[in-house]
Amino acid sequence: MYIKNINNFNSEIIHAPFIGIAAKLSRFNSGWHLHSKHQLLLAKDGSIVIEINQYRYFIPQGCAIWIPAQTKHKTLAQNETELRSLFFKENLSLPDNVLVITVTPLLREIIDTMAHWPWDKPHNEQFSLMTVFKEELNTALQHSLKLMLPQDRRIAPLLEMINQNIFPPKLTEIENTIGASSKTIGRIFLRETGLNYQAWRQQWRLMKAMELLAAKHAVSTVAQQLEFSSSSAFIAFFVKHTNQTPGRFLASL
Repeated sequence: MYIKNINNFNSEIIHAPFIGIAAKLSRFNSGWHLHSKHQLLLAKDGSIVIEINQYRYFIPQGCAIWIPAQTKHKTLAQNETELRSLFFKENLSLPDNVLVITVTPLLREIIDTMAHWPWDKPHNEQFSLMTVFKEELNTALQHSLKLMLPQDRRIAPLLEMINQNIFPPKLTEIENTIGASSKTIGRIFLRETGLNYQAWRQQWRLMKAMELLAAKHAVSTVAQQLEFSSSSAFIAFFVKHTNQTPGRFLASL
């Protein structure tokens, strides 16, 4: 069912084994919350970011994220995004772990159809398509488009910066902001994320590049916003980390 204002939607007060919604988001922040139902989120057009525990997941157009019931999370959309969201009761034999998947053309059409179903659609009329949905979900190609966020309270000012879409500064530039030495900051990142600060910053840069490209920004604009010396330097960086050019990435969306 299409929802004009997603801020007024609450899946918890709708007593149905399955709920589907379609909505348009723009500069959206759901805040931390959880559902008693499993949820699948698809960015049909645009992209979304999901935060779960210590991880930030980037979900571009063409991908979806599966969020098990009772999983605390936050949904963010910086740019205009066409969202499809499906909710399922816990007892439907569905995955119990977070998944980021590639959405095939068939699965995309299934999700879009189910998102527009009326909430009182009889169960027997849902059965056939629901069966195909489960098969497609269980065989979908999985991705790892995520960034681990350090939880040490000393890093909080840096996380607030990236929440405001401020480019993470170089290690030597954040000592005064955080009030810790570069060595201490480096140890915190390595201990809590498994990456040194520079590698973590590059991973953030990559995910932000994908988000900006998905929002139809030109390669030259993305390169400038992410402080690359040139478009060529950005393209080389993108190819190194994804094995595809920004143009091919855009074509896949």
